[in-house]
Amino acid sequence: MISKQISQRFFADNPGSLVVVMISVLFIAIRLAVPLKFDGSYIDEYWHIVSGISLFESGSYTYFYNDGKPYERGLLMSLWGGLWMVLFGKSLLVAKLAPISIGIANYFLLLYLSFKLFDKRRFQILLLLLYTFSPWCIFNHAYVRMYVVYELFLLILLVLGFKMYIAVRENNGIKILLLLLFITMLNILNLATNTDGGRYLLPLASAVMFASLFIFAFN
Repeated sequence: MISKQISQRFFADNPGSLVVVMISVLFIAIRLAVPLKFDGSYIDEYWHIVSGISLFESGSYTYFYNDGKPYERGLLMSLWGGLWMVLFGKSLLVAKLAPISIGIANYFLLLYLSFKLFDKRRFQILLLLLYTFSPWCIFNHAYVRMYVVYELFLLILLVLGFKMYIAVRENNGIKILLLLLFITMLNILNLATNTDGGRYLLPLASAVMFASLFIFAFN
């Protein structure tokens, strides 16, 4: 009863917070509804689905190509999708829950960044609405491919970059070194688990971020 009164008073005093909660619920509802409404698939998705099952059942990649090379693109997506199907059953719906779960994680990373970057709640709400209703994001979050993992990596980079910015402002050398280590490990993981051209997006974004922080530090 007391907690209910506290929450009611909080949302009454902070109507923007209630809007953010509503957008968050709507985001999750839309992502979960997409594979139920549109139960089709693309041939590219089955490369990850079959490869993910193969990795868990036999410990090896699936071979799709005539030249004898295994399908190694987007290893993390294949592993994550394979884990979902091992735990919850082998179906297209379960497979699509793998990228959807990453998309939901991406939303909360963006939510965290919006709290940190915007003082005015209306800008935060606008950003979350654009992300929630973006056709590209809706499609990407239900698409069993590695692109949602690239999005995850970029958002993690932005979070680490923001923390790095704070550490530079505070002249906290230990924190700066730890963040450098985390960013380096993130880039290594990205390069080690992806083989297509998209894997160079994170190193490029990291270079731009470091250049921006360098300019800030010496100005």
